[in-house]
Amino acid sequence: MTCWPNTETFGCKMTRGQKMLNEIPEYLWALLAVLILAMYSWAADGEMQDELDEQALYCKMTAMYEASGGENGWPDYRGQRKQLCGVAGVKHGAGHSNEHP
Repeated sequence: MTCWPNTETFGCKMTRGQKMLNEIPEYLWALLAVLILAMYSWAADGEMQDELDEQALYCKMTAMYEASGGENGWPDYRGQRKQLCGVAGVKHGAGHSNEHP
């Protein structure tokens, strides 16, 4: 029979693993939860930075394409240049792909 924590009074014996889990202090469970949330937050921040870097590169390359008459860079293959890069063209001047809006 499998027992839940703190049920020994009902004639049920806990396994060794259940006893070990039951003995872990609550503050350690809270610390574990905080660490897990921090890891998720860190991962999400990295994804956001990647998205911003991709947007900056897209703006730079589509501006280069327009300025070179189509010889260099990328065409506006997404059709979002005005929306992503600003009405006048590029928000992130050429050569400044690390800047973010």
